[in-house]
Parts: sequence; structure tokens; C-alpha cells
Amino acid sequence: MRFACQSCDVQKGGGTRDRYVRDCARLEWRCAACSELERCGLGIRGAESRFGARVRQDVAKTGERSTVRCPPTLLLALLVMSTSMACDRHKSVAGATSSSAMPVQAPAPPLRRRVAGHVAFDLVLQREGALLIYADKRGRVVSQPLDAGGRAVGTERTVAKKVGTVLELAVEATGSNLAIGWVSDTGDGARARLVRGAASGSFDDVLDFGTVDGRAREQRGLAAVTRTQNGEVLFMHRGEDRPCEDGDDANCGSFHMRRVKDRSATPRGELSVPSECGITALRVIGDRWQYGVCSAASGEPVTRMFTIHFPTSYAHVTSVLPGCRGLGSIVIGQTLWVIGKCGDKRRAVRLGAGEGSSTVDVSDLKLDCTQSLPVLKSRELTLPLREPRADLAALLPVERSGLGARAVWTGARLLIARVRAGNLEMRRYKCASGVLVSG
Repeated sequence: MRFACQSCDVQKGGGTRDRYVRDCARLEWRCAACSELERCGLGIRGAESRFGARVRQDVAKTGERSTVRCPPTLLLALLVMSTSMACDRHKSVAGATSSSAMPVQAPAPPLRRRVAGHVAFDLVLQREGALLIYADKRGRVVSQPLDAGGRAVGTERTVAKKVGTVLELAVEATGSNLAIGWVSDTGDGARARLVRGAASGSFDDVLDFGTVDGRAREQRGLAAVTRTQNGEVLFMHRGEDRPCEDGDDANCGSFHMRRVKDRSATPRGELSVPSECGITALRVIGDRWQYGVCSAASGEPVTRMFTIHFPTSYAHVTSVLPGCRGLGSIVIGQTLWVIGKCGDKRRAVRLGAGEGSSTVDVSDLKLDCTQSLPVLKSRELTLPLREPRADLAALLPVERSGLGARAVWTGARLLIARVRAGNLEMRRYKCASGVLVSG
């Protein structure tokens, strides 16, 4: 019989519509984009679906059309797409719904690109999968779309040319709207730059923010990008060295914050940091800004976190993660977690809206599978990946990520991008029979 390819929109209480895309070749559902903490894990393949048995029953009863009832919080409408998108014909319903009789697709070869530097790339989520943005050795910033399985789709696009040798690149994605910031060596010194545009559309002119006293690093820390509630871009970047304010003979590293709107930028503050070791975090959570910079002035690294709460005009500063170099940050709920490498251990500090913070040891973080979903687990933190999520690299076991890596969960695959010997490599992982496997 012929199985029709189908799609469904999920209507939730808040009006958010999420898209689930059918991968016909494998007869399974893949979550391509999801913005809530729930996931309707539908699939023909029973071992990988919470509702596989119901799907098989419906297919057996109705042939090409089936109706599946998800939990009460979700309303799922299955629509039959054009017959030109129909899946392969099978001899029997039993044969078609059996995992042993499903067509086997060979794993895609690892995606590799030659890149300008160890952290001259970023990986962000998109509605239908992900987007890899990187700087190549020809002085270009390039974007490559990926499907939910992490395979390159469509053609690469050149975002910017003649940018020099990019030392670090950071991207913020809100839907298809992108803000790409980088620090690059142009031959007569390093400069900080940013460009905005649409993932599949045009980009504005590149904005130049002046010279930078930066050098190539294996860890990130020269540039960070985020977006405010009203859609304006915040770009934080390294600036020039200058004498420290306390009169010390040593120089301090400067960091600048820019608010970008309508092709122009407004300065939003500057930090002067002795013995700087990079930007640790830059986030906007609700009506507060939180950002942090690492300093090793006392002989060991420590992160100074700044929190600004605009409705109350309240701001405070706190020192966190002593002895640790920042690996990155992630927002879980309304709480910012900043993760640091502390010798051979990893610690994470929780920062809410107030002055309080708490630090936990996450050295034992492991990546396991619960049913068909990956879960990050430690004694102090459990993060099930029920929805697509970015910014996972700092939490992943070191053997899977490494310094400077980027990682996202698309709803179908865990994608990890890292550079080895000048090559950017993309690794793909999924849960199969309760075990995380590559593919």
C-alpha cells in the first residue's frame, strides 16, 4: 500500500503553532521546530514514538489517512499532502509498519568545512532544522542550511566578503532574522563587525565598530550577540587595550556594548577589565540584561556578572566561578546558568533576577536517553531535551564537544559542531533503543 506523506500543525493554548515534518524515507515524524516545553513525539517507528502503537492502529484501519490524539494540551490535525510526496509503496500494512521492513537510509557522511579559526563559526536553530554560519579561509562569512537531521540542504550563501581572517564569530537567531557578529584580522589590525539579515533573504551593509586588541583563541570570549524584547540587537565585543582606571601601570582590556537598530548603533556601555579572559555570558531574559566578563587580575580567573533590571532601574554586580574559565551559558526557564571549567572539573552557577546565586558541581554531567529523547543528567541538574534547544555545548560531556564547540538539539538530532586541525566537523546523534548513537 502507499503511505501518504503528512504534516501537522500543533495548536497550543498560547496560540503558538509548531511544525512537525514527516521524513517519508524513514516513515517517521521529526520535530523540526518547537518553542514550548512539550513535544508530541509521533512516529510510525514504535520504538522511537510515544504514540507509535496508536499510529500503527490507525494506519491499519484507514490506509492512507490516520488521526492521532495527542495529550489534552495538544490538538493535532493531520493533513494529507500531495501524492507527489507520497512515500514508497509496501506490500502489506504489517510490512510497512514493522521497523525491520522499513527502508534503511545510509548515514550521511560527516559535514566538513575548512574554516578561518578555531571559533570562527556558530550553529543556530531554524524552523526546519538549523543553520551553520562560518568564516572560511578565503575571507568570507558563509551560511549553510541544515535539515532537522543535520544534513546540508540547499546551497551555501555568502553573507559577507573580504572580511579578513575571522578570529571569532557569534550569531543570534530569532526565527529567520539573524545578527552575525565577528572579530577579524584585516591585515592592519583586528576589527569588530556585525551584519543583520534574513536566513533566506538579503543582508544589510556590514557595520564596523573599530579596532580590537584581540588574538586567536581556542575558547570564545571576543564577541557575543543577543536580542532585546523589542527586537533590537545587542552586540558585545572586545575593544582596545588602555591604561587601567586605578592608575596601575598594566593595561586593561576594554569591552563595548552596542545596541543596533535600523542600520545604526548606539553605545550602551563600556567595561575596563584587568587581565581579561573573555566574555562569559550575554543574555536578555524578560526585562533584565545579564552579562559577564572574566578577569584573572587576582592570579586566577573569576567572572564578574552584571544584572540590569530596567523596570526598577536596579543593577548589581556579583563575582562567580572563582578559579574557572567560562565555557558558556544557557537559559533554562527564567534562570541563567553560567558554566565554567575549573581545572579538571566543571561548575555551573544559577543566576535569577535577584542578587542571589548558587553554584553546583556538574562534572558528572552525562548524556543519556529516556525513551526516544536525549537527557542531560547530573546530581544537580537534569535537562530533558523535549523541544529544540540551542546553546548546549557548555553542558555536554567534554569527549563529545570540547572548547569552542557549538551544539543544538533540533528535535530529531543532536548536532555538535567543532573544529579539529582547521576543519569544522558536524557530528549527529540520536536516541535508538534507549542508547545515544551517531547517525
